Amino acid sequence: MRKLFFTASLFALLGVAAGAATVNGLVQRSGGVVAGARMTLFTPDLSFFREVRTDGSGNYQFTSLPDGPYRLGCAAGGYQYQEVGVSVAGRT
Repeated sequence: MRKLFFTASLFALLGVAAGAATVNGLVQRSGGVVAGARMTLFTPDLSFFREVRTDGSGNYQFTSLPDGPYRLGCAAGGYQYQEVGVSVAGRT
C-alpha cells in the first residue's frame, strides 16, 4: 500500500484559556494533496476522540484541545493508515 505524508503543528490560541490549543496540518501524497482524508485525534485511553476530514487543499484542524498526550491518525482510500504521537501542553 502507498503511504501518505502528513504534518501536525501545535499552537496555543491567543485569548483562550491555558490548555486550549489547536492541532492542524496538511496531508500530502507524491504529486499533490489529499482532500477528504479522515484525521482522528484521541487520547491513549480513548476518553477523548475527535474526527475531521481534510479540506480541498489537504488541510485539517482540531481546536480547543485540553493539555495531554494524543494519538493522531490519518486514513484515506488506497493508502496505509498512519498514526503518530502528539503532545499538547498549555501555551507552549
